[in-house]
Amino acid sequence: MLNANRKPAALACSGCNVEDLDFRLSRIKDRDWEIVPLSKQGLLWSKANFEPNFQSADEPVIRTNLAGANAFLRRTRALGYRSEYIGPSMTTIF
Repeated sequence: MLNANRKPAALACSGCNVEDLDFRLSRIKDRDWEIVPLSKQGLLWSKANFEPNFQSADEPVIRTNLAGANAFLRRTRALGYRSEYIGPSMTTIF
């Protein structure tokens, strides 16, 4: 569901397109975050590095706290992956 009050995504990297994202990080509860691979490359990397943390074998979703989400984002950015970070007040593309 789209949030009409959400600010538009800010592109934090040149040449990034929303369609070319590898991951989506979003807050699902006060202190819980969800990481979903969106691309084939993101899914393969997630399986190689985080498969034991998936919610189920059929659902490649990682749930973590804010520190885990930030660490994941730092690591994937350093490797050149693109992510959509859906924060409490705005969405940013890295």
